[in-house]
Amino acid sequence: SLLEVERRRVKSAMQWKREWPSGVIHLEDMPAWLVPPTLRHLRRMGRKGRIELISGGHLLHPGRWHWHVPAAAYQPSSVNIESNYVNKVTSVSSNGTVAAKAALSAP
Repeated sequence: SLLEVERRRVKSAMQWKREWPSGVIHLEDMPAWLVPPTLRHLRRMGRKGRIELISGGHLLHPGRWHWHVPAAAYQPSSVNIESNYVNKVTSVSSNGTVAAKAALSAP
């Protein structure tokens, strides 16, 4: 089932080797939809400080996603999405509003 897949993937992400430098967790091999459950798992394990996660993309928007999570928060304050042609910065505020900016870059 999908929940079992999620559970296994989140468990595999919890390795100290994925964190370098301190506070930056590299999850490039995981799709973006697995970051929120991974973040919840990290908080349940007692992780209270600021966290930066770098994940793989989504089927609809591939690329590297940089998640910036404030201390003790369960939701990111911003998500930066990098792809080959477009750098898109999506900011999520605490009240749930989303603002997006895009800038074209050379291939």
